[in-house]
Amino acid sequence: HQVKRYDLHQYYRAMDHLHENQDSIENEIFSHMKSKSKARGNDLAVALFDTTSVVYYGKGDEEESLLNYGFSKARRSDLKQIVVGVAMTKDGIPLSHKTYSGNTNDLSCFEAMLKKFRKDHNQSKITFVGDRGLISDKNVELLVSSGYQYILGFKMRTIAKKERSE
Repeated sequence: HQVKRYDLHQYYRAMDHLHENQDSIENEIFSHMKSKSKARGNDLAVALFDTTSVVYYGKGDEEESLLNYGFSKARRSDLKQIVVGVAMTKDGIPLSHKTYSGNTNDLSCFEAMLKKFRKDHNQSKITFVGDRGLISDKNVELLVSSGYQYILGFKMRTIAKKERSE
C-alpha cells in the first residue's frame, strides 16, 4: 500500500490542527480504546507512563520555544531538545501526552501528566506503571493520594537486603 505524499505546508497545517484539538482527539482515542477493550472482555486497567527526549536540528524560535539543552536520551547533549511525556495503554496506544522544555526531568513531568490524565479520563481503577526515573517521595505521595494503584521500577540494590523479601 503506497502512502500518499503531501506538500510540506499540508503537514504543518495538520500539525496545527492536531495541536489545537489535542484534548478532544485524545479523549476520542481513549473512549474508542475503552469500548474496544470492554468488547474483548478486558478493561483498560493499566496506563504506562514514560518520557523521551526529542533532539532538534536547527535554531528554533528562542523567544517562546520549548527547545532547551538537557539530559539527552539520544546522547546528543550538543543539541537542543524537547521532552515528551506519554501515558499509553499496555498495547502502546497513546492515551495522553504533554510536551515539556528540553531541560525538564522525568520526576517533574509526572505530576503534570497525572493531573492531565485525571482531568481527561475520569477513570479511577487504573494502575500506573513507570520506570525508576519516576521514583521520588513526592511522586509516590501523588500516586497514593490519587487513589491509583501503581507499579514503579526500582533498582534492587537500593533496598536493604533484609527488606527485599517483605
